[in-house]
Amino acid sequence: MPGSRRRSPARPHACTQILRAEQSAQDRDAFLRERRAVLEQRVASLSRAMDVLDEKIAYHG
Repeated sequence: MPGSRRRSPARPHACTQILRAEQSAQDRDAFLRERRAVLEQRVASLSRAMDVLDEKIAYHG
């Protein structure tokens, strides 16, 4: 995909590093829940943007 970044297999993602670190299960759970909430916000934002584009397509189509 154009513009996508590939990660080196030797360099784990930051999330993976956090989950592998010495932390309690509660800390990992809180981290994952926070990460999920951030992703939900991004999904909602993208959905709104797509709705606007759909309206423009319908108007101009």
